[in-house]
Amino acid sequence: MPCNFITYLLPFVLFLFYTKALYSQAFTVNIKPMYYGQIIQIDHPVIDSLQGEQVTFKECKFYLGKFTLYSKDTVLHFNRYQLIDIENANTTALSFPIPSSFYADSISFLLGTDSVTNINGIMDGDLDPLNGMYWAWNSGYINMKIEGITPKCPGRNNLFQFHIGGYQAPYQTAQNISCAFKRSQSIEIQMHVQKALEKVQLSNEYQIMSPGKKAKEMSESMSTMFTILQ
Repeated sequence: MPCNFITYLLPFVLFLFYTKALYSQAFTVNIKPMYYGQIIQIDHPVIDSLQGEQVTFKECKFYLGKFTLYSKDTVLHFNRYQLIDIENANTTALSFPIPSSFYADSISFLLGTDSVTNINGIMDGDLDPLNGMYWAWNSGYINMKIEGITPKCPGRNNLFQFHIGGYQAPYQTAQNISCAFKRSQSIEIQMHVQKALEKVQLSNEYQIMSPGKKAKEMSESMSTMFTILQ
């Protein structure tokens, strides 16, 4: 029996060693949140260059997942979700194992969580509800959360809050993002948060806290936030 067990186990062990040797390098992605060309830091004011008004972000979190890297003749899929939290610099650096000879020329990913993830119930890791990105009352994930203060916002204490989620038709908010770039093993993705807010007019619309038409419209604006810097 022990010998038979070793016989069955050996190919699996060899496969693991082979895979580790084959995928010996990493493709790295650094996320940089921007607001009108300024790097966003939580509780540090930035300036709305169009209106000349100060904005202070109090929270900025979002899910990225379903990553795919493309090269001329190879496609690599990574079925995982990453919670990007601007307050935690460790979450803005992503790494994907790749073969040593692999150089990507484009990337695609999902901004938000897909319907399967939402209906599978409570999960752990980055998808743990303790991260504050899950609606218990709605049994679904918040795909992106943006909160801050600005003088032009008439909300209490000048606070604006956008908790964008929803996976049921016709108000799905997850967005597919695709970006092309020069062949590389590392990229920086700039996330221009002002694009998510430009159509909102914070002086009139400063709070979205549930799925619906307005959440879907804002998610579509959010899909335009990403650009590649090499």
